[in-house]
Amino acid sequence: MIDANSMPQSVLVFGGGSEIASEVLQILAERRLETVVLCGPGFESMERVRSKIQTVSSAKVDLVHFDVAQANEVAKAADHIFSEYGPIDCVILAAGVLGDQLRDEESPEEVIKVTNVNYVGPAALLTAVRNQLLRQGYGQIVVLSSVAGERVRRSNYIYGASKAALDGFALALGESLADKGIYTLVVRPGFVKTKMTEGLKAAPLSQTPKQVASQIVKAMEQQRTLIWSPPAIRYVMSLYRHLPRAIASKIPM
Repeated sequence: MIDANSMPQSVLVFGGGSEIASEVLQILAERRLETVVLCGPGFESMERVRSKIQTVSSAKVDLVHFDVAQANEVAKAADHIFSEYGPIDCVILAAGVLGDQLRDEESPEEVIKVTNVNYVGPAALLTAVRNQLLRQGYGQIVVLSSVAGERVRRSNYIYGASKAALDGFALALGESLADKGIYTLVVRPGFVKTKMTEGLKAAPLSQTPKQVASQIVKAMEQQRTLIWSPPAIRYVMSLYRHLPRAIASKIPM
């Protein structure tokens, strides 16, 4: 059960190898976390997350193969996971892929892949999660979005557009659940120094996964519905979002 400080005892992570999710789990594990279920397509990355958790906690950590890109299968798989491991206090959606913009924009197949991983599969998954949490009568959902979805840019429009779709879906989903004992937190990080962004030039206001995780946990405690990470990037993106397109398109962001 979720405690008085809105901290969960059982957490289910989709995108179980996520570095940001790993840092969130380590913070939660130092409190009263008892059960973690990591779901994803790669067991090697999830094993690393499990090892980190077990260095700070005796929480039970299970690994489950799950491919969010298989959009037609995710609802059935999520329902099975809930029946096997439920009840679940908190669900973290951290699955996502950056892709390679210049390569992918020439390939309809790669566009489908990025869109399935970042939006289509997650939208189906969040719907299944919604139904399960409604049956429980309580729960938390944390969705890792991106500032890239606030205004889609030429430099990464495939990724940005898919994140914009996820962001809008998650925010509205949260509104639909607000009076039902379930709250949804949408997280909009800026540039985060992870393996996914390895090799890319770090943008201004860039952060580490640990910094983002600290802000997420604080927002969970406060039952926030939306945060920017770092908070200052909210003002940067607000300004950028309202620039005329002719000007915005010339800014190397």
